Amino acid sequence: MTDELDLLRKRVAEIDEDIAAFVAKRLQAVAEIGRLKGEQRIPVRDERVEAQVVQRLETAGRRHGLSDIFARDLARALIEESVRVQDASVRPPPDDAGRRILIVGGAGRMGSWLARYFRGQSERVVINDIAGPLDGFLFAPDLAPAVRDADVIVVATSMSAAVGVLRAVTARRPAGLVFDICSLKAPVREALLDAARAGLRVASVHPMFGPNVASLAGRNILFCDCGNREALEAATDLFRGTGANLEEVPLDRHDTLMARVLGLSHASNIAFFGALARGGVAMADLRDASSTSFTRQVATAREVANENPDLYLEIQTLNPHTPEVVRDLEAALAELRDVVARRDEEAFRSLMESGRRYFGGD
Repeated sequence: MTDELDLLRKRVAEIDEDIAAFVAKRLQAVAEIGRLKGEQRIPVRDERVEAQVVQRLETAGRRHGLSDIFARDLARALIEESVRVQDASVRPPPDDAGRRILIVGGAGRMGSWLARYFRGQSERVVINDIAGPLDGFLFAPDLAPAVRDADVIVVATSMSAAVGVLRAVTARRPAGLVFDICSLKAPVREALLDAARAGLRVASVHPMFGPNVASLAGRNILFCDCGNREALEAATDLFRGTGANLEEVPLDRHDTLMARVLGLSHASNIAFFGALARGGVAMADLRDASSTSFTRQVATAREVANENPDLYLEIQTLNPHTPEVVRDLEAALAELRDVVARRDEEAFRSLMESGRRYFGGD
């Protein structure tokens, strides 16, 4: 039995090697496609082709007895790696190609993501960042001339620095489109409104994802009108055709939503792993006894624990609606605690039913 098992495991290892070789061969072809796209100024992303890849692998998977879920996950993994490879193979466009997009804070995580995204759209990307250049991109050490020459100016700094940068940019009265990507709008609201009142082309954008995503398909990007409708449309147009959900949110409502979408979800997960850490039971022991819901919750909480603590602190401290959300969280925990302490079956059912009603009203 042991010999047979060893032989089968050896065979599986050989197949794994074959799989890796085939993926590498696929990526070689993908890199050549990326080179041609760069020469012909074709965007890296093509959602129509990506949908065909998913459908193709689902169909092939069914022929070979694979589940649709596995085939879709495999397709998305291949697409994300292909986008990365194509992006790396695209040469910077010539000086007369595309718009000139200045990213202030472009060496940061989201700034560099935007730099790669816009380069993939055949735009000319220029980085301005106190941290220095970003490999593979033009660098502008001086803000003033860079702002003057830019068709689009993106403020991708930390939220605490964004208002100062926006004021410095708009003080130069640029002709180009200006927008920030802050997770909260309270820190930059007045700077944006002042710039719009001064006749500048300003809008506000919030990508609802982190810098590790490769595909925008199904992702949400929020857009806020700051008083210049043409600027809002121009900012939205920069992300059309990507498969992302492009949603307009009123500027004054944005942070109310983010207090729940970001603040509450982050706080709940921080409280969750904080309670686990205080419990004195090792994660390895919990993993061995894990349920489906616990496994999912741990996966989400682990992602939160590995995020940028400075950004997550800003999301909690800079949102004026955080106190009300924390009160709601405390009240919900207190209600649950009291219901459980009383062993009140009817009240517990009511808690569960209220959740079903809430989610059912989506």
